[in-house]
Amino acid sequence: MICRGEGLKIGLRGALSNEVLKRNLVVLGVTSAASTFSISLWQGYLPPYLVTRLGDPVLVGLAFSAYSFVTVLAYVFAGWLGDNYGRKVVIVLNSFVLGLAPVLLMASDGTVLMLAPVLYYWAVTALKPNFNAMVTDDVQPSFRGRALGAFNSMAVSVSAVAFLLSGFQLSKGSVIARSSYDLPSMAPLFMYSAVIVLTIAVARLLFLTETYRPQGGRNDKLRTVLSGVLVPLRRRTLFLPTLAYMLHDAALSLVLFLVPIYADQVVGMPPWLLGAMFAVQTVLLFALQVPFGRIADKRGRTWTIIVSFLLEAVLVVVFILDPNPIYAFVMYALWIGMGQMDAPAQYALLADMTRIEERATVIGGFGAITTLVAIPAPLLGGYLYKGLVAAPFYLCSALLASSATIMIAYRVAFKRAGDADVLL
Repeated sequence: MICRGEGLKIGLRGALSNEVLKRNLVVLGVTSAASTFSISLWQGYLPPYLVTRLGDPVLVGLAFSAYSFVTVLAYVFAGWLGDNYGRKVVIVLNSFVLGLAPVLLMASDGTVLMLAPVLYYWAVTALKPNFNAMVTDDVQPSFRGRALGAFNSMAVSVSAVAFLLSGFQLSKGSVIARSSYDLPSMAPLFMYSAVIVLTIAVARLLFLTETYRPQGGRNDKLRTVLSGVLVPLRRRTLFLPTLAYMLHDAALSLVLFLVPIYADQVVGMPPWLLGAMFAVQTVLLFALQVPFGRIADKRGRTWTIIVSFLLEAVLVVVFILDPNPIYAFVMYALWIGMGQMDAPAQYALLADMTRIEERATVIGGFGAITTLVAIPAPLLGGYLYKGLVAAPFYLCSALLASSATIMIAYRVAFKRAGDADVLL
């Protein structure tokens, strides 16, 4: 239940001084900002980079479907590990794994090349539930939206600079390279990223403080792991949001990996403008995360999520209406910026509905379940894109609208049941 009363009267200033700006939040925020900077040097260009190495958007879609499967496994086990061994252990170990990924992306061997994104998606996904659990463990429910919004803002605060720098670097390299996104062009970005992330892993080892130490023995049974992961489907308060995010994540998985490919092949967007497009996106995320978190705390989790889904459903179609670089630049930034409105509300809702000893497991299970249905989506998106460029974007819009409808039904059901205080 959301606690309402004196806490809400403190306002954002009180939230920042008493709840948000604690040691772990600062350490995670600063290191995540640096990590996001380094990953942003190349992550946005990974799809066209893989196209240059694999040669076919359908194969790239198949690869991203495989990475979705890895994401599910990470969600299943990382949250459980965090609840049984502590948040810090999982965060530190996966930070080191994340640092290895850009090193392997430079491999000439195809098998090693395909392993690199596996490590990347495993580590990034494994970090999420433990980041969010660590941030919310010591924050009062009435401030969780703002705490998560502040953390997300710190995490993306410098990535815009990385996108700009890498975009100009790739544009410069394209003059002498066969492609803007081939290995010679991308290799320096991979090397910079690896050094930064491995340094961050050491910093987290030294400066993070554990927020949750399990009491009693650890439960190592796989059945217990899977049982905890399935809580979002079994619990009445989480079933409909889980269903909505299953459709939401499948919808976005259809198209997000295609955006830089579409920008390169259809729009003819130069690398510097593609980098600037991603940069503006992150500036919007930085500027809007705390206000979005405040909206989630004031107007309600579900209201915020519904508005975000509806905006995404419209903007994903608007994005492809005109294959003009400047138009695509503006519409993409607006689409992704507004689409992130639900991020603080989503994790705040999950935190509201869970106990501290199960929180990371449930958050991880939620991610695993919602990602599970998205596994075939990139492959389907690749096939649809190859046949008709606009097709995956229109299908994405329809699925997002369906997700919003489910969240509306969830909100109405809780109001009728007398549990409106949880959601409003």
